[in-house]
Amino acid sequence: MGKWYDHLVASGSTAEEAKALDSPAAEKAFLAIAGERDTFKKNFEDSETNLKNYEDSVQNWYKDSSAKLTQAQNDVIAARAEEARHKAALEAAQKQGLLDVAKDLGWTPDPPKKELTGDEKYISREDFGRLMGEAGGTFARMSDMQTEYSRLFPGQNLNMSQELAESKAKGAANVFDYVEKKYNLSTVRAAAAEKARQDEIAKYRAEGRKEAETEFASKMGNPFTRPGVPSQKPIFQTRNNDAVREGKQPWDQVDGKLHEDRTAKAIAKYNERNFGTN
Repeated sequence: MGKWYDHLVASGSTAEEAKALDSPAAEKAFLAIAGERDTFKKNFEDSETNLKNYEDSVQNWYKDSSAKLTQAQNDVIAARAEEARHKAALEAAQKQGLLDVAKDLGWTPDPPKKELTGDEKYISREDFGRLMGEAGGTFARMSDMQTEYSRLFPGQNLNMSQELAESKAKGAANVFDYVEKKYNLSTVRAAAAEKARQDEIAKYRAEGRKEAETEFASKMGNPFTRPGVPSQKPIFQTRNNDAVREGKQPWDQVDGKLHEDRTAKAIAKYNERNFGTN
């Protein structure tokens, strides 16, 4: 007994019922379905893991960048405070006539007006929010490309991490254009669309033939719904080359000619059989 038999028993079937339903074909179909289910489950788990890793990396990057941005802002505040302190000291020296002392200290009446800014590698909270929005769109586009690849190439999965590394190594503008060109997706996509169109046409044709066959069987199989046609063997038939009957039905004769004609023919037939003459 195989896995299909075990599945039936585990699902509540009796041993006799499971044995009756068990067959090599059923076992093969069950294993194929189980394999597809396991593959889908693994791909789903891999996607969940990749998403979790990506989210963790984004959170770590945000925490690190936020700390550095805060430090940069504190440095700017400290620099401005130091500049204000120097300016206040210079003004006090000027008031007290101690400009020479101020010069000896290296202070000038107009200190350099340079405002410290954060390092270019730090970004503001607004820029960070905008970056996260763009990253979300990029991630969704990657997911869409994986889904389309699996549909165009059944049984295959697109490793976006590997494709991203390859695109960077080969100097591609972005991973999407790289994958599109590498697998010639435009041609494959057009071929898949044409196949779907032909399958749809074949489906409609098959449904039309089946509907026509059903209608024909319904009409012709039932004498009450069958279309009327001329009878091949009518009860009353007109005789050709008969001056009395040609072109007329029996009920059209009202002058007794048919009766007289039948009587004459019967007498002639009797004389022919009995006396050899008519």
